[in-house]
This record gives sequence, structure tokens and C-alpha cells, in this order.
Amino acid sequence: MDIIAEFVNRMPARRKHTPSGWTSVNAPCCSNRGHKPDKRSRGGYKISSDSISFSCFNCSFKASWQVSRPLSKNAKLLLKYLGATTDEIKKINFECLKLKNSSITVNNITQTPEKKISLPEGSKLFSEWVDDPSEDFLKVLAYINDRNSDLLKWHEYYWSPNKKEGMNKRIIIPFTSNNGWINGYSARSIDEKIQPKYMAQVVNNSYLFNQDKLYSPNRKFVIVCEGVFDAISLDCIAVMKQYLTDRQIETLRTISEDKKIIIVPDRDASGKQLVEQAIKLGYSVSMPNWGEGIKDIADAVKEYGRIVALQQILQSVEDTELKIKLKMRGWFNAV
Repeated sequence: MDIIAEFVNRMPARRKHTPSGWTSVNAPCCSNRGHKPDKRSRGGYKISSDSISFSCFNCSFKASWQVSRPLSKNAKLLLKYLGATTDEIKKINFECLKLKNSSITVNNITQTPEKKISLPEGSKLFSEWVDDPSEDFLKVLAYINDRNSDLLKWHEYYWSPNKKEGMNKRIIIPFTSNNGWINGYSARSIDEKIQPKYMAQVVNNSYLFNQDKLYSPNRKFVIVCEGVFDAISLDCIAVMKQYLTDRQIETLRTISEDKKIIIVPDRDASGKQLVEQAIKLGYSVSMPNWGEGIKDIADAVKEYGRIVALQQILQSVEDTELKIKLKMRGWFNAV
């Protein structure tokens, strides 16, 4: 269960996004607190990757919830005002307690309820290693520079000399939200002998890399891809696996009424799986006519640049199942 989605999906349908990141709605609390029903959108909520805040500028009611915490009194009241039954509120609170006390691993991704996650032991920013670089660090730096030197200016990366799980031969990519919290990390191996290729730790399996961008009021569409480097290359959202989990789908549902979701798959078997899932979910899919050898967004950005790659994606969006399936034939056979 995605707790944030439980709040958002119940909010009034009439919504207006503001540049500050708040979404205005008719406040459901006023009529329950002795005031006239709000018809002027005096309520507002704001979402980060692991929290939600609500405030009414009419009756001054406030409520919030954060990962690793049970529902507060006002959070329960807000759910009640939004139409949740007593049993539903109990169920949601139970899920909060499960998040607080559990940690599981699926597909080499560990989900933990803590809102702050420590990076691997000995991790420091690339900039802190350059004055006294080791041979292992230089290999990691050369790998990412070869992928695309611009990646170094688009995101922060860490490295650790710790040899446990081959961490000294991995690029550590932190998942940092707008509030500065580290919600997890991905550690990408540069040596094919070191498996799994990607190791990740995240707050929970509803997390999407770069997901704060979902709630940007200036974005009319959301591009969803598979890999972290793809997402960094185009400042978009990454699934970090071959398919969307149920909880990631719930996260996307929180913005599906306001933004168009566009899936851009890798040109391999995992990409086919993601496209088939997108068709079932009713998402749009883009498979541009990229040249031979370009298998994902990161390759396209390196070859064409950010602006051109984005234009190609938006010009190639398909919305119907038939057109998507026809496009799949050429897309997956061209690499």
C-alpha cells in the first residue's frame, strides 16, 4: 500500500498546482469543523518522495505524515474528512506500522522504512577523491566519463574503497529528495564479473528514481525509463528494474490526472516487458527512430544531445495499443 497515494487519491478532483509545489483543493476539513464548505480552494497539500503535508488557510487545520511514522491524530482526521471509513483508516495505520518495523529485499533492491539511509561505508563525493585518487577510483571515473562526460555535471556521485560486495568497483548514485534527505542509493558495477550489476537500497518499493520531478507544477508530462543513467541523462523518472511494481504504479496514479505518463523502454527483452505493462496500464509509449546501436535514453542523449533526444521522444509518442505494438516490431529489431 502506498500511504501517500491513499491521501492523494481521496483529495477533491478539482486541483490547481502552484509554483511552490503545493496543490490547491477545496478543503474537506472546513465543513467538519464548524465552518462553511470551502468552495475557493483554500486547502493545499504538498508531496515529497516520503511525506505529505496538508494545510487549510480557512479553518487552520493542518496534518502531515512521513515514512517510518504511524498516522498522527490529524492525519487520521484528514483521512476521515476525505471519506475514509474507520476500518480503512485502521488498515492504513497498520501499513504505516509495518513500514516502521520492516525491511525486505526484492530483486537486489532493499526496501527500508527509514527516511534517511546511510551510503556504503567509506563513501565520499567524487570531488573529495580527485586530489588523491586510487587506481580503482580512476577506473570508476573513466567508466562514467566514457558513458557521457556530461553525466558528471548532471548529478552527484560517490565512491567507496570498501571491497565488500565489490563496492570499490561501483559508482554510488544517491537518491536525494528536494528536502535533502537521502532516500537510498544505487551502486552500479563497472566490472561485468561483479554481480549483480546494480545494487540498490531504497525507502520502499514505491520509490521511483528522481520521483520529486513527478510533482513539478511546470511539467505537463512524465517520461519514465528503466535505468538510473537514462533518468539522469534526461532529468526524468527511472523504474530501476524491468517493470513497475504495484506500489510504483500507485505512486504514478497520484499524478496521472494532471500529467501524461510516457514510457520509453530500453531496446531489449526487459524493454518489451515494460511496454507490455504500459499497454495494460493505458500509458503512452515512445520508441523514436534512433540510429543503430542506440539502445536507451542515455545513448541517445550522448549521440544527439538532451534537447534533440527529448524532441525525438515527444514526436514519437503513441497512445493506442495497435500503434504501440506495430512500432515495437521495428524498435526491438533495430539494435
